[in-house]
Amino acid sequence: MRDAAHEVGVGGVTEHSDAAAGRGRPIPARLAASGRRTVPRPGHAGVAAVVLATLSAGCAGPGPSARPARRPEPRTAAALVKVAQRFNNDYGANDDAPVYARFDARSRALISESAYLRRHRECPTAPGRAVVEGAAPGPSGSWLVRYEIDGVQLVDHWFYRGGRWVFDLPLSNPSAVRLYKMPFARYAAAVGCSAR
Repeated sequence: MRDAAHEVGVGGVTEHSDAAAGRGRPIPARLAASGRRTVPRPGHAGVAAVVLATLSAGCAGPGPSARPARRPEPRTAAALVKVAQRFNNDYGANDDAPVYARFDARSRALISESAYLRRHRECPTAPGRAVVEGAAPGPSGSWLVRYEIDGVQLVDHWFYRGGRWVFDLPLSNPSAVRLYKMPFARYAAAVGCSAR
């Protein structure tokens, strides 16, 4: 996620000087060395322009960096089937960032996104095409998603949290949890890939 690192006063730009703003004075060395972005002080006309721009921007609505609020996903079996099919398609295609984005908090606590992506980039999986067959409420608030890969019937556990469907790795695939806890070299050997 991007933050406001590009706004005035934040970031590591040190190339700016008052000379560039038409003032003819360089930045003091202690400020340039600090790595902080410096902003020239405006005169009275500059202050008025800043105030006017701020007030105008406030009336214009959110700027380009504002993200609209995500709409909640429907809490229905049909919606979950679509989400789970996309999830399995992404997993089968080794498009693993959207897969990790669906992990619930407990699953994310087991492996960082960068470690997950590295393992799947350096040791790609090819489980075959998954066909999601259905979804139904399960125990303890979970939903069970039935799917098939090459004639093998499987079940994943999903939860509805914060307006979206999330995947529970420990309930769905406990053997993967054991693999992800291994150091990378052991993981690579266990899944049969030659790590780079």
